[in-house]
Amino acid sequence: MIVYGFACRSFLESRCTIEFTRLTEGVFSTQPKDRVRGVTGEKNIYSFQNPDSRRNFAYYAHRAAPGTYALRRFTAVANNILSVFTVTDAHTDRPYAPFQVDAGKVHYLGDFTFYTTPFKEEVPVERDENPAAMAAFLKDFPNLPAERVTRVIDFGP
Repeated sequence: MIVYGFACRSFLESRCTIEFTRLTEGVFSTQPKDRVRGVTGEKNIYSFQNPDSRRNFAYYAHRAAPGTYALRRFTAVANNILSVFTVTDAHTDRPYAPFQVDAGKVHYLGDFTFYTTPFKEEVPVERDENPAAMAAFLKDFPNLPAERVTRVIDFGP
């Protein structure tokens, strides 16, 4: 199982997504069953324009077959225009952020914030960890395996 938090900071966007995809021989699988995707709702999209808005993470849990996965992309939709931020090598499409999913474990990937329009000095994606919030979210899933694993996602090449 894969668990993560996600928030999106935007100007006009009505929806943001985060996508993890299973790797086959080091490249992203093209099979829909190998994709794990979270979509923002009202709770976890917040505005650059509203100084009172604050980052709230929504937590997501997905069943995932054992194997190697990687963070693939973030997307934002505004005024019917799709913007995509990929987390791969621009020349080879190879992933920068692979991680292993083992059977019978809950894999916490961290809390991701996607800045759809980053300021000059900002990186478009931040990763943090809040194990207490993740544990509170998982209380709604009493039959999960007890073993929890935190996977660090490295955005560097």
